[in-house]
Amino acid sequence: MGTLTLEEFCRQAGDITQSADPADVPARIADALPGLLANGELLAPEHLVAPDGGYGRNIVFVCPNAAFSVLAVVWPPGIIIPVHDHNVWCAFGVYEGDMIETRYDPTDDGPHRDRAVPSGRGRSATCRVPAPPTACGTTPRARPPLSALPRDTSPGTRPPS
Repeated sequence: MGTLTLEEFCRQAGDITQSADPADVPARIADALPGLLANGELLAPEHLVAPDGGYGRNIVFVCPNAAFSVLAVVWPPGIIIPVHDHNVWCAFGVYEGDMIETRYDPTDDGPHRDRAVPSGRGRSATCRVPAPPTACGTTPRARPPLSALPRDTSPGTRPPS
């Protein structure tokens, strides 16, 4: 797959959200993400900002019909996000840097580690709904990872904040 512009990717993602079986949408969009992640001109300087002591969630694109949005999530080196779940589907990819996502299976005794999903530049993955609790952490690098996160923002789900 070649490099995609944001417009080309969003057109593909829009087509997928409109025509694919809803259960297949995250994986199909994740399959398209490497083309977007290969675009070295994708993000403007304002998309690369993270607040002190936290991570940044910067809106890159919001689909006019609320089918998905594209966020640039800036993870400072070494940050660990607590275990959490996802209320909406998510396809994500790493634009720059490295990260490790640890996935857990919920049990009666609390979440138990299932597997770690390493991600480097151009790699993509998905979170399905309902999704098991997930913890994300980054490996310390000189350049923090940036994630492009198309996600469902249809009625009845949480829009990105």
